[in-house]
Formats: sequence, structure tokens, C-alpha cells
Amino acid sequence: PGDKLFVRLQSNLDTSRYTVSLAPRSIHDSNGVVSADTIARIAVRGILTADTTGLRIAFVTPPDSARSVRTGESIVIRFSDAVDTANARLTIMHDSPQGAVPVIAAWIDPTTLQLRPAQPRSTKSWYQTVVAFSDVRSYLGARLRDTILRHSLFTEERQTEPGSVNGVVIDTFGLAPSQGKLHLRFINSARFVALTIPIVSGVPFEVSSIPVGLYTIDVFSDLNGNGIYDHGDHTPFTRGEPWWPSASAVEIRSRWTVEGVRFYFGSASTR
Repeated sequence: PGDKLFVRLQSNLDTSRYTVSLAPRSIHDSNGVVSADTIARIAVRGILTADTTGLRIAFVTPPDSARSVRTGESIVIRFSDAVDTANARLTIMHDSPQGAVPVIAAWIDPTTLQLRPAQPRSTKSWYQTVVAFSDVRSYLGARLRDTILRHSLFTEERQTEPGSVNGVVIDTFGLAPSQGKLHLRFINSARFVALTIPIVSGVPFEVSSIPVGLYTIDVFSDLNGNGIYDHGDHTPFTRGEPWWPSASAVEIRSRWTVEGVRFYFGSASTR
């Protein structure tokens, strides 16, 4: 959901009517999974006016001047259209009266930029984030209208203590390949990966510290041994690492241990 397919034409269309046809099995993701909707015909008509779709900042979370923000919470910037992330140039400052805090910037997807503090912020403090966009464009070539984003937040009065969880992960159908180590990912409500740990199917695991929140989980096989999920590539085409979603979820509360959870995966392998 939310993924887009961009088709660029080598020449402009005239005002005639055209039909765009998607052949069977023409679209697949980085895991090699074929889209079920690749048989389609779309009617379009050329127009003489140029595409003037602009690029802007759609929203920022937490909102500007938000209070009681967790000391480790990320700032998320959502754009109105897909950004050419490979060529985007921007400068980020995250500062407070106590001093600057380094941030880790990561594109979660072409429309979403995450700014995560590299270390916890101080409690009961104002922080200002300044993002200078020197050259940020959409895939259509539209330049971002905003040149500078200023964002303020006030952190919580006392730092929320993390919780913990232990349990076991079970490969329901024995689908995981033997050559890669399994990893369990905890995904928060904002759909960001909060924690990744190595696991062995059927062997108990323990997480001694994890931020408070509701998490869904998934499992992947780390074939290249780098500890993170590899989505594969399109040039040259390489498959993503084997990955299995799960319907399981766990809620972490401050200073509480969730014990004896059982996560099942394997019923919907992407390979």
C-alpha cells in the first residue's frame, strides 16, 4: 500500500487517446513476488500543458511545538510526492540550550524522511530542528517549495523507562533456509523498525530493554550476514532476503516484562 509505479516517456504525447497495457507477470517486488494486479489496461489522453505537480512537505510528526515528547522519539517528515532520494541534498541541525544532539537521517520510503536522535535527549528541554533543503526534487523533477523547515518540541518531564519481553519464535512449516541466520524485527505503530535481534526457531529469546509501545513483528533470513534486511536490487536484479510477516503483536509497558510470548511465522512466505 502506498507504493507507486512511475512510467517516464521518451517523448511528449499529443492529444490523441492512448492505452497503457500491463502484461501478465510484468511487475514484481524485490523478493520476486509477482503482483496479482499486473494484468491491466489504462486509458490516457495526452494534454498540451506541462505537468505542474509540485513537491511540498505534507506534514511533520510530532507536530511543531509538541510537548511531552519522548526523549528518543523520531521526527518524521512526510512529503506530498515521491522524492528522488538518491540525489536529495539537505542539512540537518538538532539543537537545545544544553547543546546539539546528532541525528540519524533515513529515508523510510520515497515520501518519508525519519530523523532519529543518535542519543537520548535531555528531559524537560526545548529542542529545535532546522532542516535546510538545498536540492530536493520529486521523481518528476519538481523542486521542493520549502527551503527551510524549523520544528520545535519539548521533551517529557521524566524519561519513560523501557520494558522487556521474552518468549520463543516458531517456524511453523520449517520454511527458513539453513544458510541464513533468522532475525526477529519489532515494528512500532509508525511502521518503523525499532529493534532487530538474531533468533533461533524454537529457542527462547530475551529482550532486556525495548521502548514502550505496541509492536508487530516479522522475521527474515539474513543471508548476507549484515544484520539488516536486504531488499534486493533492480540493476542487476537480485532477490530480497527471505521474509515472513506475522499476525502477532506485543504491547510493551514501562518497567514491565512481557513473558512467555509465542510468535509464529511461515504461513505466508514471500519466496
